[in-house]
Amino acid sequence: MKLLLVFRWVLVTTLTLVALFYLFMSQAEKDKTPNIITANTNKFPPLMLTGDYRALIRLQDTTVLLNESITFSKSDLDSLVAKDLYGGITDTAYLQHMGTLGWHPANAAAGKITLKKTKAIPYQISLLQKTKNIAVPLLYTPDSVVLNKSARRWQNIEAVNGAANMHYGLGLDYIPSDKSDIKLVARRGSVLATYPPATPQQLLDADDNELFTFDPKQIQPLALNDEEIHTTTVNFQLVHPFYNNAIGQIVKDWSAGKIMGWLLISLMALFADKIKEQLLQPLVQKAFTPSRRKSKAASKKAN
Repeated sequence: MKLLLVFRWVLVTTLTLVALFYLFMSQAEKDKTPNIITANTNKFPPLMLTGDYRALIRLQDTTVLLNESITFSKSDLDSLVAKDLYGGITDTAYLQHMGTLGWHPANAAAGKITLKKTKAIPYQISLLQKTKNIAVPLLYTPDSVVLNKSARRWQNIEAVNGAANMHYGLGLDYIPSDKSDIKLVARRGSVLATYPPATPQQLLDADDNELFTFDPKQIQPLALNDEEIHTTTVNFQLVHPFYNNAIGQIVKDWSAGKIMGWLLISLMALFADKIKEQLLQPLVQKAFTPSRRKSKAASKKAN
């Protein structure tokens, strides 16, 4: 009996602490950092190089790992160099410039050039922060433009329709071909939404991950159509890990009042026998005792 009582109080304490934790988290504001739309703007139109682009964004506990590669024909680069009217660029100068941006040569087929880039982007989500918005710069987008939010340039950003327009101005840029592949891998349920929009597909792997695949036509440095989504930055909204579980998924959108109601109902269910014994039974006895006395008195008068 004592063991059952101890178990009950442990369960009550756990339920109360869980309810209080989610109560405080429900009061925390969502991260309102706008989605970032990056675009190339130059005094002169940039020189555009087209080729196959691969990007794998992998969300880990405290880090976003980004692996990118671009592959293009050497003849396309030679043609681009021949058309250069602004900077006197050469093949060598182009590759050196890419090196300053973190891109390094890799093995490629004959007549092709492949460059690769790897980057780790650290992030933190505080204990009572319900969601966090993360932006990952792709292609030639300067990391500092997107990641350094303390910069003066960031402080002057004006969000339009929830999206912040940010511009960069390199003399060269890259257009992903239709064969390009841009993917985000994250633990199932940890990503609430992405920009550009992408529908997750469950991966049958040991880590229970989801796969988001982005349309290469949306990952472009220049706006071809004002009505189309056009950016070289992938944004996604991360939910706190404590919401990415069985209880968290249930209470994620609950109000403070609903959480308190859930706690009270749970406590009443745990102490149903005590409530019946200490509260309901005395009330029933008081309610029916007078009527019994009256019936006895009436029977005595009849006799």
